[in-house]
Amino acid sequence: MSERTDIQSSPSSAAPHDNGETPWRASTFAHLSQSLLAAQTLAEVLDACLGVLSPTGVDGITIMMLGGPSDDPYLEIAAVWERQPLSPFEVGARFNEREFHYLPLLASGAPLVIADVRADERLSAPLHNALSMVSVGALVALPLRSGEDNFGLILLTFIQPTTISDEQVAAYKTVATLASGAIEKLYLIQKTQRALDETSALYQLSRRLAQAGSADDILNIVLDSELFGAEAGSIALLEPDPAPDESPMLVFWAASGAGATRVQGMHIPLSKGIIGWVVRENTPALVPDAYADERFYPQVDQLTDHRTESIMCA
Repeated sequence: MSERTDIQSSPSSAAPHDNGETPWRASTFAHLSQSLLAAQTLAEVLDACLGVLSPTGVDGITIMMLGGPSDDPYLEIAAVWERQPLSPFEVGARFNEREFHYLPLLASGAPLVIADVRADERLSAPLHNALSMVSVGALVALPLRSGEDNFGLILLTFIQPTTISDEQVAAYKTVATLASGAIEKLYLIQKTQRALDETSALYQLSRRLAQAGSADDILNIVLDSELFGAEAGSIALLEPDPAPDESPMLVFWAASGAGATRVQGMHIPLSKGIIGWVVRENTPALVPDAYADERFYPQVDQLTDHRTESIMCA
């Protein structure tokens, strides 16, 4: 459910007054549910939760969304409130599972309660160090769930180690359950809007391509499209009628963006590179990390002085 990390927000502009009282009356969660139902942004979800959580002595509330591929997931901060701003807990910061090893702690789907971060041996060393950097003494991690799947968490932090009662944990869990539904609603709305935007952009792109008069026109129209957001692009064709004793070559007929003047007219063997693989296999490729892909042909970068980070090829 990596798309959920798109739902990001700036920190809440105001914090409720901490009166030291426990605000768990019969109407508390009913009011929270109504506020979350009306929430239109993640900032409004956070503000609604603040009304219940902040008066209980919580020093920080962070909404984190699970993103990335299943074999390399990360948690990304989507919204945060703190009594005292503490870097690096800021919107957009990511915590990679390979480094921080947090998923086993959340595997059960139950709240994770750590009353003293310094003394808890369940935390990996990198995660312990990251929390120490922002003066976290205690925490409660509350998974955000859709059915049986976790798609993020609400992290409650306390500057000092503190005793957290079962009553508090039960209330925090209720808040997380209600927030999960509100965030799920925002995600579905955003996903629907994104699909509509992409359909509209694809329609406009097809109209412009139908009017293109050359390979250069086609390439510039594609690169200009909001569907891709690419820094550079090229169109390569198989060289016509190669000699019987020569390997087939791909010729770059059009290029635009970084290194374009050096790319245009370049020849590469059909047996080389991601583009060669795509032509041979008649299969598109989406490569998020070019240099980690064994098919990548780095000589093109060496000739253009441009480092390719990711590639989409069809």
